[in-house]
Amino acid sequence: MSLLTRRTGPALFGSLTPMSDVERLPEFVRRIFADVPTLSTTATPAHPGWVPAVDVIETDEKLVLTAELPGMAEPDITLTLENDVLTLRGEKKEEHRENAKGFWLLERSYGAVQRTFALPKSVDAEKIEARFEAGVLTITLPKVPKAQGRTIAIGSAKP
Repeated sequence: MSLLTRRTGPALFGSLTPMSDVERLPEFVRRIFADVPTLSTTATPAHPGWVPAVDVIETDEKLVLTAELPGMAEPDITLTLENDVLTLRGEKKEEHRENAKGFWLLERSYGAVQRTFALPKSVDAEKIEARFEAGVLTITLPKVPKAQGRTIAIGSAKP
């Protein structure tokens, strides 16, 4: 019995060639993961080159999102929730400079940033909390309690 077989007939996905199977692999993988519930994100920085780093940690009870926002103050940050989409907006403001001459190197980024996070249905939107400390925004997203099943007693019909 051979563990390896050589395909000489039609491909797995119909009458395609084996190379076509390889070309269709990315679409096949996308379809596999399409229904997996995840915390998806999109980043749209207003200033190219700077998107805040974000960590997302999940436990049985909650998700915790931590974003690095160095150089920002709490009034510069806005969190909104609409249709299960959490949006983080912030602006890192540039210091006012009297004389622009004499600078050799300017690498620090300034400007607005926005990140959006599609929340899973398991998040309890009414209990989301956020705190900002030392340039780090921590958002706690508690999960709704799991639905508890129950047994329903069936009574006999009375005449």
